[in-house]
Amino acid sequence: MLLATQYYRPPFPHQRWWKEDLDGMKAAGLDGLQLWACWGWIEPEPGKYLFDDYDALIEEAGKRGLKVVLSTVGEIMPFWTPRVFPDAALVDHTGQRVVSTLRQECNVGLTPGGCTDHLGLRKAMTDFMRTIASRYATADNLVGWDCWNELRWMVSADAYVCFCEHTLAAYRAFLKQRYGDLDGLNRAWQRRYMSWSDVFPPKTPGGEGHAIPLYTDTFAWADFLSWRAAETCRWRAEAIRESDPRHPILAHCGAPTAMPRGRSYELPTTRGNDWFNADNLDGYGSSHFPNWGGAEFADADIGIRIECVRSAAGGKPHWLSELQGGQSNIGLTFGSPVSGQQQQRWVWNGYSRGAKAVIFWCWRDEVFAAESSGFGIIGDDGMAEDRLAHMRRTGEILARHGDLLDAYQPDRTTVGLLYTPETQIVDWSIYGHTLKMGSAFLRYARALEGLGIPYEVVESHHLDSLDHLKLLLMPEAVVISAEEQQRLLGYVAKGGKVFFEAWTQAWDEQGFFHYTGCDRPFVHAFGLRERHRKHVGEAGGWSEAWGIGVPTGWALTPWEGTAGVVLGVDHDGEPLLVQVPYGKGVAYALGTWAAFGDEVNPGFVPFVAALCRDAGAWPDIQVEQSGGEGNITWRTGLAGARRLFFLFNPSHTTARVLVQMPAHYQVSDHWDDLWSDKRIEVRHGGHGDEFDLELTPGGLAILISP
Repeated sequence: MLLATQYYRPPFPHQRWWKEDLDGMKAAGLDGLQLWACWGWIEPEPGKYLFDDYDALIEEAGKRGLKVVLSTVGEIMPFWTPRVFPDAALVDHTGQRVVSTLRQECNVGLTPGGCTDHLGLRKAMTDFMRTIASRYATADNLVGWDCWNELRWMVSADAYVCFCEHTLAAYRAFLKQRYGDLDGLNRAWQRRYMSWSDVFPPKTPGGEGHAIPLYTDTFAWADFLSWRAAETCRWRAEAIRESDPRHPILAHCGAPTAMPRGRSYELPTTRGNDWFNADNLDGYGSSHFPNWGGAEFADADIGIRIECVRSAAGGKPHWLSELQGGQSNIGLTFGSPVSGQQQQRWVWNGYSRGAKAVIFWCWRDEVFAAESSGFGIIGDDGMAEDRLAHMRRTGEILARHGDLLDAYQPDRTTVGLLYTPETQIVDWSIYGHTLKMGSAFLRYARALEGLGIPYEVVESHHLDSLDHLKLLLMPEAVVISAEEQQRLLGYVAKGGKVFFEAWTQAWDEQGFFHYTGCDRPFVHAFGLRERHRKHVGEAGGWSEAWGIGVPTGWALTPWEGTAGVVLGVDHDGEPLLVQVPYGKGVAYALGTWAAFGDEVNPGFVPFVAALCRDAGAWPDIQVEQSGGEGNITWRTGLAGARRLFFLFNPSHTTARVLVQMPAHYQVSDHWDDLWSDKRIEVRHGGHGDEFDLELTPGGLAILISP
């Protein structure tokens, strides 16, 4: 287990603070620190490497028993890169050469610096990584590497990139590998290219002021960018591994791929697909700033973000690679204060979902540009002492029980939530962001979080985790390839259950629309066809299913050819929710979009609950609360033969919690709460065991069996 903080982004904090700060970290219960190893700072001249400051910091950390993570920030490139590699500049979507500049939070190099599809520049970067790995591979207190910080490569490009000759060559080679030759590409794309030099990526997405690009081109370009990011993870990790085969090598995303977002000048896959990235690494992580706010960060969504990363890691270690240390300040806009209680709830939420490291951003307040005065654990926002007091409590628990927590793994889930990258690409193509159709994933995830149903995020190209699931939810699965279709139908045939909505498999892999009557083989496998689309307006809706009605404010597409049970009909009596047997399994088909619209209908969450119950996917552990404004979150799992149970109260009021567990969990006569040092008595009954406890506002419990 690791509880650490980001500390050094050269040349700050200045050396005069180092010993005091390292002592402070140790006293606060932290057992490690992360150092940004910026290429632009370490190699000021080609082939000349300066490590004196890192040598000193790593040595001082070792004296205090502090572990070190080195983050190789190759995307902060040396000032000499444009001079030595003048033909490596990125080219934007208008054909203009991108001029690199200093980045707002780091003043020791250039960004974007240059395009690593230029093999000369790539070699220079990997030489830096091999060199630093060789220098510190034998450091006694090194615990691992973060080889790519937030998967950044286009910061300060100020446009869509990259369209340089090196990237175009790589893109065309990618298409050749996929389609074989130009004739294969023409057959797939329904075109008449005569030369590979005529094949270009799309320029911009839709949205205000832009023409909507063809989905064919955006699908292909997004696939290429996703592949290239995974390849970048691979060659960066391999460069380090050549010199250090012993320590784990991870990378981390700025935001999980599956989370909807609206970043400027980025496709959803510009920084890659987390699942493919993690395939090439020893583990994976993400950044989390729950009090920063906005579309990408929210306290209520931190559990979803962690689950996305855990799922993408695929059983490998996952980290909270950046967790908000203090108040998020941007210029004179000050974020919400971060209390110690809130911060440790984030920490233990991560540990409860199997995370093996938490690294805060950062120890001291920032000193660069817009982020000045913010984010420090010991920052000057009036909450530092409160944070440190709560941090010490976590540090004490890890010191006593770290080995046990390191062995902990959450129980396997029974509900899966499918993420299809193409859904976001369709959104991006039309609107320039992923906040429309792409939001369906988030709304289903929020429903599962609120209901206390543990779940797995299943990426459509990584379906190996299906077999242990009882129910797979497929929100807005607008593209299902032939291979994915075969795997999904096989899962249902063996006894699995799926839930899908209107327009499932609406487009093929090349971005061409499927007619509802004949071209959607996944849907047709269940004997279903969408009859026609009804625009129902604001007053639309449908009859109750399981005693719940979920009206939609847009459209309904009733089913025809139903061979199963009709669970709900529309206002004309036509089948809208049907249950169809398939092999040993079942499909639930909804002829509308339950999560559509800016405001989800109040019946949506009860509908998801009823669906999970009907599918037999409701958790056999029951957690009931009285009091508290929000829903109690919980996770449980085993550490060897001992069971751990985590409970979190995110609300501002006290909640009383009753937990009922079936007898097969074999709970002893009591739990020990590591956080409060209290003993929780267990009552044994004929149907299982139960216990209750009180959670203070924002409080948590870390229960462990004897």
